[in-house]
Amino acid sequence: MNVDTDTLSEIRRVRVQTDPLIPHPGKEDWLKSSPGTIHDLVEIARKSRLNNAPVSKPIQKATWPETTIFCFTRSMDERIDQHAHLGAYQHCFDQMATGHLGKSFDEMIGGSMEIVTTDGHRELAENFREYIAAAQHHHFVEQQYDELSIKTTGVPKAFWRSVISNGDSGTNSENTGNQVTLHDY
Repeated sequence: MNVDTDTLSEIRRVRVQTDPLIPHPGKEDWLKSSPGTIHDLVEIARKSRLNNAPVSKPIQKATWPETTIFCFTRSMDERIDQHAHLGAYQHCFDQMATGHLGKSFDEMIGGSMEIVTTDGHRELAENFREYIAAAQHHHFVEQQYDELSIKTTGVPKAFWRSVISNGDSGTNSENTGNQVTLHDY
């Protein structure tokens, strides 16, 4: 699909400010208690991504600060075996800390916790990032697209829908069982 990259760039700039933070489903209230510093890092990371993401495609993955917030709210769900996902959470926090705070997670906690990140945890973290991006695209199409003050004809709704999968974002069934699906697409 050909898109007007100038319009897409303008839409992306708007979305830096307006895309919602995506919490783990059912744990929206915990967003209020996540550290404000992480919320500030979300905007910084989104702005940085504007300069690095290919202009002709929708964003495929959430930023690390957004994913860290998702993991924070996910850790409040008593139905999930948190120990099994601890490495994924640690990886997200490490990526955010290293990229935006200048210290690794291990340096920040001073060796007070064992780091248990495996390839499986890193894959799960990437799946979270894809899920969050898909949920943000869904929100944008359903809640914001028609209300934008800019001309959007160069980037139709179908552009955003083309990157949204059936909601599992490639995640395994254990993960998707705890996610809101984006079945509308």
